[in-house]
Amino acid sequence: MGEESTVARILGFRLADYNPQCAGMTEFVSPLWLQWPDTTEVCVLDTKVHGYHGEMRASAKLRGKGQKKVFICDQCAADEFVIKAQFDYHDACDDLLEDEPDIDIVDYFTGIIIIGTCAGCSAINEVLQMDL
Repeated sequence: MGEESTVARILGFRLADYNPQCAGMTEFVSPLWLQWPDTTEVCVLDTKVHGYHGEMRASAKLRGKGQKKVFICDQCAADEFVIKAQFDYHDACDDLLEDEPDIDIVDYFTGIIIIGTCAGCSAINEVLQMDL
């Protein structure tokens, strides 16, 4: 039996708009939303509150603001993707788990990679990659 996937549009902020050295790059920065086919949206990453530094109220990463933009496939310009995310954790999470067992360390990730497989041409697009 095959795995069923749902497509979504990715909304956020272009890294190139915040860092001139990244001109021409398609990657986004947080906050990042998914917009489902019925047009409902859900914020899936906001470095102000998500991740290790967000949990510590010390986010120092670039963070977009203003009008959200739609992520576009760099191969065919389609705007719907199947999204996958990888969360990375460092040894500090092991220490936190040992020292503070009541804290849910799942929220203390220190790196994230989000990729989107284009629903139009199947190209894999890197949406966001950052250390937190």
